[in-house]
Amino acid sequence: MSITAIQILVGNQDTPAGFTKIPVDLNAGTSGNPVFLAYQQADTADPQNCITGLDVIEGEGATPPDGWIKDPTDLNKGAGGKWLYLIYKKGGNEPPVTDIQIKIVASEQKVFVPPGYRYIPRDLNQGSGGNWIFLIYGQAFQLDEKSLIELTPKNRQYDYTVTLSGGALKGGDYEVLFDTGSWTLSLPYGCLDKDKLEVVQADTTDSWGKKADKVKGQISLKSSDGNTTYTVDDYIFYARKQDDRTDAPCDRSEIWGNSILGGFPSIEPGSGLKSLPYALAEIYSTKKKLNFGFGIVGKADKSYLILGDDQRLLTYPLRWRTDIDLWQDATKIKFCPEAVGGFTVRFKFTKLPEPDNEIKVSNLKATIDTGAPEMTLRLNATNPQNSPPFSTYFTDDGFWKPWNSGIYNRDAKTITGDCTVTVEFKDSSGEVYSYSFETDKTKNKIAVGTWDGEVPWKIHDPEKPRTRFNLGNTIYHHCPIFYYDIKNKRVGISFG
Repeated sequence: MSITAIQILVGNQDTPAGFTKIPVDLNAGTSGNPVFLAYQQADTADPQNCITGLDVIEGEGATPPDGWIKDPTDLNKGAGGKWLYLIYKKGGNEPPVTDIQIKIVASEQKVFVPPGYRYIPRDLNQGSGGNWIFLIYGQAFQLDEKSLIELTPKNRQYDYTVTLSGGALKGGDYEVLFDTGSWTLSLPYGCLDKDKLEVVQADTTDSWGKKADKVKGQISLKSSDGNTTYTVDDYIFYARKQDDRTDAPCDRSEIWGNSILGGFPSIEPGSGLKSLPYALAEIYSTKKKLNFGFGIVGKADKSYLILGDDQRLLTYPLRWRTDIDLWQDATKIKFCPEAVGGFTVRFKFTKLPEPDNEIKVSNLKATIDTGAPEMTLRLNATNPQNSPPFSTYFTDDGFWKPWNSGIYNRDAKTITGDCTVTVEFKDSSGEVYSYSFETDKTKNKIAVGTWDGEVPWKIHDPEKPRTRFNLGNTIYHHCPIFYYDIKNKRVGISFG
């Protein structure tokens, strides 16, 4: 059933024939007129005959956008709050709205939006001093993947890559590791067109200690259908050299490559350089008048980078964390969420008898790092991975062998299997959400470091205490959206 019409009712106004009245006063907690919403449903999925969008506009006599219809009744009628009007539209590419619910809550953070529902992020009692009231509605969530930037590897063997284009490159598009654990872009000189670059600083090193020039040039990303190009004309990045300062050769044909694109949602504290997604989000959020931020949309077989929000993303049920630990130099970097708090991880070993079959690690701060796709953390001071009964399920043979065998050989073990992992996230309202998965050696890899070791990080760094861990890409495999809301300084996670 789809909703085909809505009407705002005031006081004892009769409910129109064929309509259903929601028995929740939109002016609850005020001295204003009782105001109710009624809707009509029909057994049709034709978007032209169904309501496909809902929103609220503000201002006395406010005019709705083109294609939208306004109900003429002020939602705060008689309550003295802001002039608010419900608007709706029919047709277009959106699926029909199938259900409408009105929720009275303690605050906006307490709005629970179940899977398959969205909400209008505005208190319908705004300015009246009454209860917090929100409208949520059932509608299948759909993003236009064609306009997003695909992060699915094509020729490389990383979990996440992005394909670059633009005038700075020579020889065509270039696929590079997409790393949300770092900021800057570093490409081999052999893949760059020197005639279209300006050298900003010669003979320096990039963010990973490799010899390089700091250069300026045009870098672009394309949408998955190739019809939209997102460009920074004067993007500053690193052109890599070899140890003898000759140009690093082009590595397009190599399955691993020697380049990296930082995707961190801020400006790098040391160099002052913007990550490429940050720079693009800044440009295109302004152009489209969208929220300034970006996120990763994860799917079973593909993932995408989204810039800003597409007017629908932030109405999806994202669980927000606002008390983000910022970089130590937060006076210069206003939003730099290097670690996101509120995480607990539970390891339940299915072949061990209850209740002694679980390890719980609480009060964790997560680094979201697509460049290190496996989850890596410390358990507790007793290092239960090294003693019975849990030691049976850990091995010294790790997936890190090809890239970091030193400290990992010394300080880390890998979970072999027969383990269910549950990641819990507490949002700023105190609500806990979670996702679970079975460990394996492909996308759900987990390394456990010793309590006093250097995996995942050296613990003498005050920014990286023992409770700091790398969440890995499990969040993208099991959560549809992870979003950096730069404008409002918060991080949002969707749980389905």
